[in-house]
Amino acid sequence: MPDESYTWDVFISYSHKDEDWVYDELLLRLEGAGLKVCIDERDFELGVPALVNMERAVDHSRHTLLVLTPRWASSEWTDFEVLLAGTGDPVGRRRKTIPLMLEKCDLPTRISMLTYADFTRPEKRDRTFARLIRSLGGRGDAAPDAVAERVAPEPSPPAPGRLRPATPGASVSHYSSGAATLGCLVVGRRDSAEISILWSAAKTEAKAAIASR
Repeated sequence: MPDESYTWDVFISYSHKDEDWVYDELLLRLEGAGLKVCIDERDFELGVPALVNMERAVDHSRHTLLVLTPRWASSEWTDFEVLLAGTGDPVGRRRKTIPLMLEKCDLPTRISMLTYADFTRPEKRDRTFARLIRSLGGRGDAAPDAVAERVAPEPSPPAPGRLRPATPGASVSHYSSGAATLGCLVVGRRDSAEISILWSAAKTEAKAAIASR
């Protein structure tokens, strides 16, 4: 079946006894990575025999993801899903079946021969999730956004003939000469040259004002 005819990227085969982890973590992570996921309780069509729904899910999904636990291994329903997936890719060349080992369990040879995503070690699960998502064709398991350090933009120099307004919390110095008053923002040594220029301009303006009286 060509890729463009698939409805889903992955169908999850799991035991309902493991559904809390499947729904609360696995499904959220896969769909968060942009994958189209088929899962029975949400996507199986009502009124259709369970076997038919399983067959459709496997046939119309690019991959079948097996959530392996002792409960999964003892279920006849999941065994049927494995047989369906294996029929379309008997030697695993298309990676139709991808095992996820959530808990150690005894597996049939047709599953144990496949390399699995090892989720049995909690300290490595984030790394394993990223690898799994890449294998399924997702866009990657994005880490939480880092908090970027916000740096205030450098204040623009005042336009000719205008004064830079003071901002709350800044120290402001006022220089006066005659009719001219200079209010400028003092931010340390780097503004000292600017203050000198503005002060000179203010004095020149004051002298001009006195001369015109």
